[in-house]
Amino acid sequence: MATPSNVIVENVSRETLGRVDEWYQTKIAEFEQYGQLLLWWNRKVNLVSRDLSAEELRLHIKHCLLLAAYVEPLHETHWVDTGTGGGLPGIPFSIVFPMAEVVLNDVVEKKGVVLRDMIRKLDISNTRVEIMDIARISMDTPFSVMTKHAFKIKDLLERLSGKDWKHLVFLKGADYIDELNSVDLSPYKIRVLFLESTKPESFFKGKYLLHLCQID
Repeated sequence: MATPSNVIVENVSRETLGRVDEWYQTKIAEFEQYGQLLLWWNRKVNLVSRDLSAEELRLHIKHCLLLAAYVEPLHETHWVDTGTGGGLPGIPFSIVFPMAEVVLNDVVEKKGVVLRDMIRKLDISNTRVEIMDIARISMDTPFSVMTKHAFKIKDLLERLSGKDWKHLVFLKGADYIDELNSVDLSPYKIRVLFLESTKPESFFKGKYLLHLCQID
């Protein structure tokens, strides 16, 4: 199925990749600690794939940092990571943006226990956990939403109906095209970044970043 005509598809820039590498080297101690905590908890609670290695988890973190680098120029400070699971992408995002307000959102209570433990041990003060359907979340200010493979585009738009959201940023596979074709796109500006183009690791094969914002 063809990409909708009002969707701009681009390759991820070298500048974005450079920002990811800079953050990872600067914050490597925090990311390594987070990885160790996530793998430890994953043996008790199903957060990510059971056979996920430490090296694969580092790639997941860099995947999330690509999102962070992309949204940095938006200058948004209120974010919800919905369907966060074990804190991806919200915890890496919180580490590199300590001045942002980040809500880690999921519907599974035991994941809330894990998330609260990890942000306490990581000493992340800009983040809180909300265990509820995203449709029930109440924010005091306009906010933006990030999610990593947790929602279909149409489903998330429906759950956010009536809420004052500004940007939706999805980490997606190639099936994003089918998902977009099931949505009325006329109210939105849509940009897609092809992540595989300059990240040759097999982990990034067929991965995309999808950004929706409402037309003023």
